[in-house]
Amino acid sequence: MSHLRAVLWRIWRASIFSTLLFPVFHIIRACSWLVPRDENIWLFYAWDGFRFSDNAKYLFLYVHANRKDVRPIWLTRSRSILHALRARGYRTEMVRSFRGLYYTLHAKLLIHDGVVVPPVSYWISGGLCSVDLWHGCPLKRIGLECTLTSFERWLTSRKLIHAWLVLSRPWTVRTEGYLVAPGKMWKDIYSDAFKISTERLWIGGHPRNEALVRPVRDSDIGTDMWQLARMRANKAANDKTIVYMPTFRNRVHNPLLNADRGFGELDHFLGDHHASLFIKFHHEKETAGVPYSHIHFVASSSDAYPLLRHADVLMTDYSSVFFDFLLTGRPIVFFPFDLQNYIRNERDLYFDYDRMTPGEKAYTLEELMKCLGKVLAGHDAYRRERQELLKRVFDHETTRVCVEMCEKLRRISDAPTCNITFKT
Repeated sequence: MSHLRAVLWRIWRASIFSTLLFPVFHIIRACSWLVPRDENIWLFYAWDGFRFSDNAKYLFLYVHANRKDVRPIWLTRSRSILHALRARGYRTEMVRSFRGLYYTLHAKLLIHDGVVVPPVSYWISGGLCSVDLWHGCPLKRIGLECTLTSFERWLTSRKLIHAWLVLSRPWTVRTEGYLVAPGKMWKDIYSDAFKISTERLWIGGHPRNEALVRPVRDSDIGTDMWQLARMRANKAANDKTIVYMPTFRNRVHNPLLNADRGFGELDHFLGDHHASLFIKFHHEKETAGVPYSHIHFVASSSDAYPLLRHADVLMTDYSSVFFDFLLTGRPIVFFPFDLQNYIRNERDLYFDYDRMTPGEKAYTLEELMKCLGKVLAGHDAYRRERQELLKRVFDHETTRVCVEMCEKLRRISDAPTCNITFKT
């Protein structure tokens, strides 16, 4: 309780500080519009600055290797990422450093994956064009269409609170810049979820998917190298590799975390089938904390895509990762053990679950092992359904996504203002 009070006090203190000083901050932001911006400086930022992963990562790597007319700079809050990228020759700056603030003030583009302009830099970002690559094709509701708690509904309905947020923390309520959707079927969903005009939304695919179909230089940065080495060893030994990536939950306990029965029984099953299971949870605390012979835990902060390229089977529930995995042509096993509870208490879905998930489905541990056994034995009854869904999900050839995206980004950066519109 004392820890909770301390956290609430820090939030309240920061809010009061922002409220008292927001007239000064707004003057600073207005002045930042007067600073000339360099159309050749593009900033990249992901996962609140604590990870080197996702779409922003792969577009950054592509730009660095192929666009000599651009100076790409990765912004981070992690010193380990800073040192890892600089060791490979990449321009990287801490968000709060002098050079990080300098580039925020002078760059023309900020390319990110679903986060707002870093709050510490928002007030000097006037004229900086934001491009949101987002981080997945949504099966579950996203953005403003997420299921709200009663407190959140009360909070968002109060005009006075909303007005205070607009003035003191505008990055939390405004949608500025551009948004990239992976295919036409997602256009209306993205527009409604983020309240953005379709003229500022373009169809562009996911840069990260290139790592699923071919090796990407330096993609190992930000990846759990220990588990990547294990996957490669698996392949060399002709053993099967299964990757389990469940979506985030607030309230529900995953049955596999019952170490006495879930993991133990599954570990024995995997040994009998010459397979290994690699689990990537959203939080490190979700791991079982005990060693198993055939079950391995990937660091939650790891980039999953260099690992997924080595997966023979993907296992998931409502995570958008399965849409990307369709590109590999390999089977998917769905484990929606809490489907109705998830829809009722966590997030509703955009689509009928059974129709949108082409793969074996299990709701209990016994069913899961049965489904995995079928897939590991070579039975793939959903190949055609996966191919049909793939045609609907993505409109761009995977290896052309970065090329075409950079052409649009160049149009935006060369324009005097961030008012370029796109037909979708």
